[in-house]
Amino acid sequence: MSTFFNVAYYAQVDAEFRGEPIGARQALGRSAARVRTIAAWALLTTGVGLALRAIEQLPYAGSVAGRIVTRFLDAAWAVASFFVVPALALEDRGVRDSLRRSVTAIRARWGRRPPEPSRSAARACS
Repeated sequence: MSTFFNVAYYAQVDAEFRGEPIGARQALGRSAARVRTIAAWALLTTGVGLALRAIEQLPYAGSVAGRIVTRFLDAAWAVASFFVVPALALEDRGVRDSLRRSVTAIRARWGRRPPEPSRSAARACS
């Protein structure tokens, strides 16, 4: 549900930046036109979330190494999917292409190397 309204929000903001303001009804209409893609994205994120939670339940997950691996996978998914909703809203792409676009945008900004972890992130792993 939140993705549906986020797509509408990004569509409205994009129209404003282009100098063609639209109302909430038009923005929601753009979101409604993408409802199948939005539903596919919601299904994918639910599946990934369930898989990540299942990994946390494995016997090794309670160890230090297990916690590092599960937190790394959580972070990798969060980073990779960060720009998917804007891509869904602003570009006529499917879920796979939007996810690829998100990863491409992140690599363009930070390169192949991920951002340096913060001290708080390091403490969370211990």
